[in-house]
Amino acid sequence: MDYREKATILVTEKISDNMGGYKETEIELKTIKCKVAPYTVKSIDSKGREISYSLNKLFTKEKILDDLDSDFSVLYSGKRYKKVSIADYGKCYMVIMERDD
Repeated sequence: MDYREKATILVTEKISDNMGGYKETEIELKTIKCKVAPYTVKSIDSKGREISYSLNKLFTKEKILDDLDSDFSVLYSGKRYKKVSIADYGKCYMVIMERDD
């Protein structure tokens, strides 16, 4: 698999406002080399209708975060995506992500 595409990992950082609260700021953590593949998910709702929607799978060899359970967003091809799930396969990571409008 070729990792020619690039994506930017975005994380939310909490900055104290010195009054007991905080402000949230989004920062770019790093840019990774990756391969992105779209796929369609089909399911049936409670009325028996078929619903389909599109998700993307991002594959990379680079370590994304130390804690894989942390939330992050991905900026890919000028569009913002949120992480649905992540899997560590030893040789690569797979992130399932959906469009975050």
